[in-house]
Amino acid sequence: MRADYDGLFTTQSQLLASLNAARAINAYERRFHTFARVPLLVIDDFGLKPQRAPQDEDFHDLVAERCKQGATSHNGRRRPQGRTGTSNTHDAWRD
Repeated sequence: MRADYDGLFTTQSQLLASLNAARAINAYERRFHTFARVPLLVIDDFGLKPQRAPQDEDFHDLVAERCKQGATSHNGRRRPQGRTGTSNTHDAWRD
């Protein structure tokens, strides 16, 4: 990453926990927009842990919002257990 380029590195677990904690203190919108507006968001360990409601919706909303305005990179070390085909978020986002 260039030295003059703003970015944020996080893991999938940290990202979703942060959004969940923000929801608990009524700061979800502000935290969501922080992740949505950063020029580059790097998400490590993507797909290693299953997403549950509302995490799956939060993640989908974030990806949809970022598609409009920023670059996103995800890094997963292995295919999520029990997932096959191309109908899940992992495969769609990877392609």
